Order: sequence, then C-alpha cells, then structure tokens
Amino acid sequence: MSYYEIPLTCAPDCYQSFTLTMNESEADKENITLELRLRYLDRYDIWLADVRNLATNAVLCAGVPLVLGVNLLGQAGYLGAGEAYVMQALPTELEHPDNKTLGSTFVLVWGDDS
Repeated sequence: MSYYEIPLTCAPDCYQSFTLTMNESEADKENITLELRLRYLDRYDIWLADVRNLATNAVLCAGVPLVLGVNLLGQAGYLGAGEAYVMQALPTELEHPDNKTLGSTFVLVWGDDS
C-alpha cells in the first residue's frame, strides 16, 4: 500500500475538503469517490473529519476526531476506501494536532490498495 500526504493548511474557522477516488472494486466494477472534510473546533481544541460518498451523498462517518494512529476511514473499510492516518512529522509534546500544527507538525496521510 502506498501512502500520500494530503496537503493541509491551518486557518481560523477553516473547513478543508478533499476528494479521494479509489480504483474500481471487484464487486461492483465502479470507482468509489469519497469526500473527506475537516474542520477545527476552537472551543474544544479538536479537529473533526466527515467522510461521505459523493456518488450517493451518503455520510459514511461524521465527527471523527483526528487522533494519532487511528484509521479515520476504518468505519468505511467495507467500501475498500483505504486508510487515512494523522501522523507526527516533527518532534512535539502535543498529543494531537491543534489549530496551528496540522499540516506541519502533524500530517494527514491516505493510502489505498492500488
């Protein structure tokens, strides 16, 4: 499995979204296109992720906290959506990304089986 870093920036009241397209699965012979949307909640000092299928507009998972070492797409694993992880890129004492460190000290990586 190859992993790719998703480019992120930190800005106040920032919503970021990315489209992830997987190669066709053996079962349904169609590509799967997902939208990964990130938002930062200043009040709670946490990043949250939502994942939805763009073809059906179905929400696959919502409000998933960006936690180190946890597959953010794990709940959508049955779709063959790959894996997405927040990883520490630089030394820090922080346990999770804040509104200044996502995209620099912490990075988001995604990979599929293609």
